[in-house]
Amino acid sequence: MKRIITTLLSLTLLICLFACKHEEARSSQQSSQLIVFAAASLTESLNAIAESYNQEHPDLQFQFNFDSSGTLKTQLENAADCDIFISAAEKQMNALDRSHDEDSA
Repeated sequence: MKRIITTLLSLTLLICLFACKHEEARSSQQSSQLIVFAAASLTESLNAIAESYNQEHPDLQFQFNFDSSGTLKTQLENAADCDIFISAAEKQMNALDRSHDEDSA
């Protein structure tokens, strides 16, 4: 009886260790996400680039927010989560750059 309990406990411990190791490996393989704010006029081009890139790098997922550059600028000024901003005009990019410089000073 003692041997059966010891075997069952050992088996349970091995299953738990395997499950933890498997979960750790699975979580480290999760895909990364890149949040891109871009002018609506770039929708087709950026979707094509993302599709092509994902063929070789499936671990990176793109999340696009396409809109007018002015609307995107306003969202960024209101602390929207974004990794890359691609504007159709320099005006919005320069305005964001200036406001960043003023915040740093």
